[in-house]
Amino acid sequence: MSPEIPPLQVGDAVPMGAGAFATVSEVQPYRHLVAQEAFVLRAFPGNKTRLIMRYQGTGFVTPAAHSIRPDAGRLPRLLRFAVRVLGVDLALRVRLSRL
Repeated sequence: MSPEIPPLQVGDAVPMGAGAFATVSEVQPYRHLVAQEAFVLRAFPGNKTRLIMRYQGTGFVTPAAHSIRPDAGRLPRLLRFAVRVLGVDLALRVRLSRL
């Protein structure tokens, strides 16, 4: 670990981009990180490492929806409400059915 960067701990917020953050739910340094998505490092012979990424649910949709400001337009606020109150799956079905 780099001395300039403090190690992540459960409960820390990880920036996902566009002002969205995901909360760290599990972390083991040099092994895995779970914050909406799971990032796993697997060691292989020959000093090689494989990075495995797994998405839980809808990936960045939940933290992105939570980052929508209260003064945003009507559609973003509706999406935020649907994700927070009704759940991600229903919100995505409603949104994707309009595309």
